[in-house]
Amino acid sequence: MKFAKLILLLLTLQLAGAQELLTLPGDSPLIDVRVQFEVGSIDDPEGKEGLTCLTALSLSEAGTEKKSYQDLLATFYPWAVSVDTTVGKEMVTFSATVHRDHLDEFKEVFTEMLTEPTFSQKDLDRLREKARNYLTQDLRVNNDEELGKETLYLQIYPRIHPYGHHNFGTVSGLEAVTTDDLRTHYRSYFRPERMTIGLAGGYPQEFPKELAAGLSVGLASAVELPSRPSISQPASPDGRRFTIVEKDTRSVAMSLGFPIEVNRSHPDWAALFLFRSFFGEHRSSTSHLYQRLREARGLNYGDYAYIEYFPNGMYLTQPEPNYPRSQQIFQIWIRPVQPETALFTLRATFFELEKVLREGLTEQQFEATRSYLKKNAPLLVASGSRELGYALDSKFYGSDPFVERLRNDLDKLTVDEVNRALRKHLQADNIEIVLVSKDATQLREELTAQRPSPMEYNSPKPQEILEEDNVIQSYPLKLGEIRIVPVNELFR
Repeated sequence: MKFAKLILLLLTLQLAGAQELLTLPGDSPLIDVRVQFEVGSIDDPEGKEGLTCLTALSLSEAGTEKKSYQDLLATFYPWAVSVDTTVGKEMVTFSATVHRDHLDEFKEVFTEMLTEPTFSQKDLDRLREKARNYLTQDLRVNNDEELGKETLYLQIYPRIHPYGHHNFGTVSGLEAVTTDDLRTHYRSYFRPERMTIGLAGGYPQEFPKELAAGLSVGLASAVELPSRPSISQPASPDGRRFTIVEKDTRSVAMSLGFPIEVNRSHPDWAALFLFRSFFGEHRSSTSHLYQRLREARGLNYGDYAYIEYFPNGMYLTQPEPNYPRSQQIFQIWIRPVQPETALFTLRATFFELEKVLREGLTEQQFEATRSYLKKNAPLLVASGSRELGYALDSKFYGSDPFVERLRNDLDKLTVDEVNRALRKHLQADNIEIVLVSKDATQLREELTAQRPSPMEYNSPKPQEILEEDNVIQSYPLKLGEIRIVPVNELFR
């Protein structure tokens, strides 16, 4: 669906609360439903990090007062329906896609799930184990790349910051949550005043208000509406601060980044969005960093850059919506390299970043990237579900619909404005660097020694690459603090 053919309607309904309704009516028999609440991991109480996650999962992956979770799954199975949950820093979103033929039945079951949770001890134990396994197995043990990226966020946002723990919480926080905590958190935050209902597709005209009415009555709460924490900009690190995560692994994964004041509500967002696409578009083989590290030198599988949170990037070709954040970071993701080429790869990354910050984009690079983005933008909202998700994000940021906003901004953008924005908001001197490596002590010694790190290739390389390598192998890393963190200490 195209935005030009859509009616984007934002209504405030005077029902039991003051929830909002965002609709994208269309002709598809598949109806996309997203229910979003203004609650996230920033609302976890101290010592019970993960409470929001467990409360949200208790609504989508647990039983109700009338049905067990197995009964719910059996009900949804013939409809080919599942209810997915996105827990972010500031929002929780429940999403599902259902055929129009089953819409009324789905509405009754879905409303029951969100308004009549049982919060049983059995369900809590199961969901706690799921969240804990994600932190201790999926991240710590099985996925060096996501481990490095999530550790980077923990280094940028200290524990006292509202963003200072993973969306799933911490191991100790999850252990501390009780069923009474779930009930209290649910009554406090999952309520009409904090809810937006999003719908897309060929639903009956009266369906949005019917769904909203049922949810509003069931979610109404007499509990005082709690205030939310203020989200301040964290300070950038003083110099280049290294964190080496020590774990038994065969390669070295790298993530680099620092906080920026730019999100989608900022006037420089489109300029930085264009720059990160040129420098490190996700999964693109034509981006600058990919070309210099992967294509020219064969160092790893890929090299990417981001200005917005993008979890699970190794599994996805496009970012998932509904992880909106008031604060974002500029991040470079260097996919794992062999230990013997780690220092060269790190030096090459800084060499390329400093070079582009110094020289800026050329007119040709700017025009090629702008043309690509204008054509690529609709692919990010190619389904009704994704379009609805992006519409909810636009509501969060107070911006125009994503494709419309991006194309309008790109039309007005100039190469000089892009270069001004990247020099204003980006830098290479004060930056967090996370390395996931087996021999952490040896890697620290190699970093500290500052010895040259020459490259050796198995096949001939162009003279231009060899000459550049001679510069990169001794490129100054400008070391700051270097810390070693055993992997088992993360997410505790």
